[in-house]
Amino acid sequence: MFHYKGMEKFIKALTYAHFDIAGYDGQGQAWYTVKERFADKFQDIPLQTVTLYTHNPKGERVVPCIPASTIHDLVQFRRTAAYQNVIMVGYTLQKEPYYAPLRVMSGKYKVDVIGSRKDYGFTINENAAGPAASTVCVFESPIEAMSYWSMCKELQSPRMDYPMISLGGVSTSYVLTQFLKDHPSVKNIILGLNVDTAENGHTITVGQNATVRIQKEFGNKYQHPCAYSSPKQLE
Repeated sequence: MFHYKGMEKFIKALTYAHFDIAGYDGQGQAWYTVKERFADKFQDIPLQTVTLYTHNPKGERVVPCIPASTIHDLVQFRRTAAYQNVIMVGYTLQKEPYYAPLRVMSGKYKVDVIGSRKDYGFTINENAAGPAASTVCVFESPIEAMSYWSMCKELQSPRMDYPMISLGGVSTSYVLTQFLKDHPSVKNIILGLNVDTAENGHTITVGQNATVRIQKEFGNKYQHPCAYSSPKQLE
C-alpha cells in the first residue's frame, strides 16, 4: 500500500450526488456548489462567500459556496449521498492548492475540479535534498507516480527519494516546465510515460509520442532516460 509523509495531498475531499467542488481555500479545504439541475431542491441551503484559488490573473476568485460541514449534515439527513472518490492535489511553492484531478475508486469517471490549472501537478518528494534533488521522474497520472514510488520502495531503489511529478495527462508539459523553473538544481529528467500499444488496447501511441516530444523540448539542457525498466536496474 502506498504511504508516505505527504499522503494528505490526495485525501482531500469527497464528492456528492448533488454537489460539485467549487475549489479550495487557502487552507486546502474543499468548498461546494449545487449542481445546476438540482438548484431548486437545495434553495434552503445558505451560502458563504469565500476566496478560492483558480487560474485568473490574481490567482483567486471570491464566490458563494457551501462548506464541507454543511454537506456532511446533508449526508447525515440523507438529502445527498457521498461518492467514494480520491482527489490528488497539486500545490504551489506557497502551499496553495492549484490543481486537483478527481478519480472514482470504482469505475472510469475522471474530472478535474473546477478552477484547476495544470501548472502545478501532484508531486512526491518535491523538497528532495542532496543527490536526489538533481533528478525528477515524470509520469502521466498521480496513480502512476505513486505506483512507481511504491515499486522503488519495494526494490530499495535510491529513486524512492527522487521528486516525482504527474503531468495530469500528456498533451502539455506545463507541470514539468514549472517544476524545472522552481527547482533549478534538476539536471536529469526520467520519463515514465505510458507505453501505449495495440496489445494494451490503444490505437494511438500517445505515451510514446509525448516521450519524444518532451525529449525534444528539454533535450538540449537535460538528460532524459526512460523509466520503463526496473528502478533497481536503473540506479
